[in-house]
Amino acid sequence: MDWREILGYVASVLTAASLMMTSHVRLRVLNLVGSAVFATYGLLIGAYPVAALNLFIVGVNVFFLLRIARTKTLFTLLPMPARDAYFDRFLAVHAKDIAAFFPSFRPDGVVAAEAGGLSLYLLRNAVTAGVFAAHRDPGEPGTAVVDLDYVTPEFRDYRTARFLFEEQAGFFREAGIRRLVAEAHVPAHAKYLARVGFRPLAGAQGAAGAPAGAHSRFVLEIPADATVGGAS
Repeated sequence: MDWREILGYVASVLTAASLMMTSHVRLRVLNLVGSAVFATYGLLIGAYPVAALNLFIVGVNVFFLLRIARTKTLFTLLPMPARDAYFDRFLAVHAKDIAAFFPSFRPDGVVAAEAGGLSLYLLRNAVTAGVFAAHRDPGEPGTAVVDLDYVTPEFRDYRTARFLFEEQAGFFREAGIRRLVAEAHVPAHAKYLARVGFRPLAGAQGAAGAPAGAHSRFVLEIPADATVGGAS
């Protein structure tokens, strides 16, 4: 097989894979790379219409990526005042996805903010991007155990998590929480926790034979000087 033909297959795979991305940014980036490779392939084999079309697509992707980068995103933490129909509907719509990452989560265990719970809606431009819920560990004052830290697929670019755990870390300090403990049931969640600042809890690895990163406990120490940042 000629190497140029291989390049064409690579371009096809990249372009097809981009259409499977739930994140708009990932879709644009992968599609840009695929189109660039396709344009190169077109030039190499003398298929100039193919090259021209894909160079145009590269430009379109660059345009939208720059627009996304320049667009200000308004993040907001909205305390969950009480268990309501909206919360139940949100859980029902995303039930299958939530169960994949949080198989032990039980909605009845969520304690509303007005009752002293750490339950929040995470908003991006006034749209519900996710839900966070944690309970205080009665055996360890100052520690909260994460019950649910769920973000919908279209917003999984880590920005919501960084807003919560970095910019709004003071929220936890004001609530008397010095550290958060979270459990990962699947490797993808373990990777997410590590990326947003959690570290593995010593001696808390899963049972023998479990997939790498599965059933592991992680901890995030809240800085003593943490403050509540702006909603941006």
